[in-house]
Amino acid sequence: HYLLAADTGREFKINTSDVEENSNSQFLAYDYIQTSGGGAHNVTLTIWNNNNPLVIPALESTLPGVIDFRYIIASPVISTVGYNFIGEVNKIVPASYQRIRSITYTTKPPAISIQVNGQVSEPVTLLMYEPSTQTTFTFTCTVDSTSFVTIDCVNGNSCKCN
Repeated sequence: HYLLAADTGREFKINTSDVEENSNSQFLAYDYIQTSGGGAHNVTLTIWNNNNPLVIPALESTLPGVIDFRYIIASPVISTVGYNFIGEVNKIVPASYQRIRSITYTTKPPAISIQVNGQVSEPVTLLMYEPSTQTTFTFTCTVDSTSFVTIDCVNGNSCKCN
């Protein structure tokens, strides 16, 4: 989900049901504007579900012609797999259809495989979340001569480039 809040004037809360998700849905959310300067090393993930709504602060600019806003990006938590894919957090759209060719999850063993399109020799850095330990880590691969790279992660913080 991509959520944009601008000049709200007051604090408000957003539940997952407000974006038509079921009551059991859970997401990892972060504020792109606060993250963009530091990339993946500056991400503060928030668990977002109906019991823990996103809190958007009062947004009100004191400068004429300036709009205060927040851009929240949320990725689903899939607890039955070993990893959750957050995306390229230094991009305004961290997981676009043009960039991400496919995402495949398996439960036995818990694993994820992500195919990413790109320019030959381009480095791709992805942020991953491991639900059982509630930790994040980044992993970088380089796009090969086929203009894509496959990143496979299985058990723990073990990923490899293919």
